[in-house]
Amino acid sequence: MSNHVILVDDDSFYAEILGDLLTMQGYTPRHYPSGPDCLKALESGADTQPVDAFILDVVMPGMDGYELCSQLRKNPKYEKTAILFVSSKASLDDRMRGYEAGGNDYIGKPAQPDELKAKLKQAVDASRQKVTSDAHPESEAPAAPGRFDFSPLSTFLNACHEAASAEAIGQVLGQGFLDQGLQVSYLMRSDTQSLFSSNDGRKSPIERELLELAPQNQLLIEFNNRLIINAPVVSVLVRRLPGMSAGDMAAFKDFLALLVRQADQRLSVLRHGDVRTLEKDACRDVIADIRQAIVPKTPGGSGKGVVNEALDELVITLCEAVLDQALDKDQENALRDTIRSQADKAAKSITAGQNRIATVPPLLDKLEQFL
Repeated sequence: MSNHVILVDDDSFYAEILGDLLTMQGYTPRHYPSGPDCLKALESGADTQPVDAFILDVVMPGMDGYELCSQLRKNPKYEKTAILFVSSKASLDDRMRGYEAGGNDYIGKPAQPDELKAKLKQAVDASRQKVTSDAHPESEAPAAPGRFDFSPLSTFLNACHEAASAEAIGQVLGQGFLDQGLQVSYLMRSDTQSLFSSNDGRKSPIERELLELAPQNQLLIEFNNRLIINAPVVSVLVRRLPGMSAGDMAAFKDFLALLVRQADQRLSVLRHGDVRTLEKDACRDVIADIRQAIVPKTPGGSGKGVVNEALDELVITLCEAVLDQALDKDQENALRDTIRSQADKAAKSITAGQNRIATVPPLLDKLEQFL
């Protein structure tokens, strides 16, 4: 089944290139040069073909992509249709505007084939899933209270303390916001990967990008009745704040920030424990390598005996070689004495080295007690 995509871009040359990319990826594109042209064709009935997704240029004369997106969302027919913006403007403010307008994702301009394919598929699939879930609702989020409720705080703190993984912390955090009647998405960062999820099953790419781009030095970022709460490793996007007085709202936001900071601290504790475990494992590996390195690699298990035997053989060989040097008796005896003397010094050095090595295993034993 071919997916139908409407492109709206005042640059006909770029729209043709993007259309070719979409065609190669199995989509059926059609193009409008402006927002008004697109709306007129859809609302007048001149365009009766199905629409699985819109790709809107942001910067256009007259009606820009944000305004066009807002107008499309007002039409119940396209309320849940996937809408993506294509633009070279991708700052946090740009994405906030796109999110407010109802967009699902951003594609960098010029569009890269892999990015276009992945993001468009994800947006179309999510749109269809949302249509299905809205048609068959399984549960409703609790209604936002007229005045916020602190009573679930102790339950949240206990559950957060017991959480033993990032996934579990995310579930506890999501439920804490759900208890306040709030639907949120959240991002949990780590050195290797990040966890992005929500407390209602929706995972909007543009929401993830907002959380990733939000400056970490700002605890609260409020925009158009929405709120981003930032902690060092946990960030939460509140999709819609409830109506209340200014005084209550200030206290409410402080309460929500407390939930995020507690989750952030718990996740930091878990991450620190994981790092300590990795460090201990690395130390154990190093100790094992040291033990292996000081074990004599000889069949008899005694490096000292084998080395001394080798020295004795060397002395005999050298002493025999002296006979071939045409020396007189005194010279031969003097050379043999020198050979034996140097061999004795070498043997003593080896013995001393073996004795020093013998002190290493007890030290390693003591070190392992701390791991």
